[in-house]
Amino acid sequence: MKLGMNVFLVFAALVGLSLAARETLLRKDLSREYGILAAEVGYLESTGEPGVQVIALQTKDPRHFRWRIFVPENETVVCKTSVAWDRIVPMEGPLSFIAHVRFRDGENGCLKAWWDVDRSSGTTDMGGAQLYEFLKGRWDEMEIEQLASDGRVTVQSGQLSSLLRISMPDQMRADAQKALSPQDLKWYVPELFHLQLGTDAETGGSARTDASASGREP
Repeated sequence: MKLGMNVFLVFAALVGLSLAARETLLRKDLSREYGILAAEVGYLESTGEPGVQVIALQTKDPRHFRWRIFVPENETVVCKTSVAWDRIVPMEGPLSFIAHVRFRDGENGCLKAWWDVDRSSGTTDMGGAQLYEFLKGRWDEMEIEQLASDGRVTVQSGQLSSLLRISMPDQMRADAQKALSPQDLKWYVPELFHLQLGTDAETGGSARTDASASGREP
């Protein structure tokens, strides 16, 4: 009888240890999956401090840029691009969203830019075939400044920060002077593309909700 009880206790202990080990492994797996998901979607939460939280997200396409942006309550921000400066859409917190900028080869033989910043999105052809041919195979030469690529950044009230600035280095600028039209030089050299984020007050109260020329892409 006593032997049987000891065997039962040993068996119960082994089962308990097995369940505890499985629970520990499950917690590790869930923690690892959470870490992967948080890195993918750029999880951000309110810190209780003023300012807009921004973190850059990785993509597999060197011409695709993403950010997770958190706008706290009582904060209003706007985004504007160098290719559509008149389209400024105010965003009132609390708000959390993923912003995108992507460059693609257009069907008409030109470079196409697409941006999506919560309630503001748009597509546009950048220059024409001449600019497209000039940039072909030279994207890795560009100087790219992406906000929060090294970790979370707080954009304080009253600041105007560059989310993405793509410009040409000196040699590309010199080559562009010989290859591009005066109009392309005016609009795309040395700064090919610039997306900024700031508070509504920073724009002098001129923010508008004009997205009539916008278009969403997957």
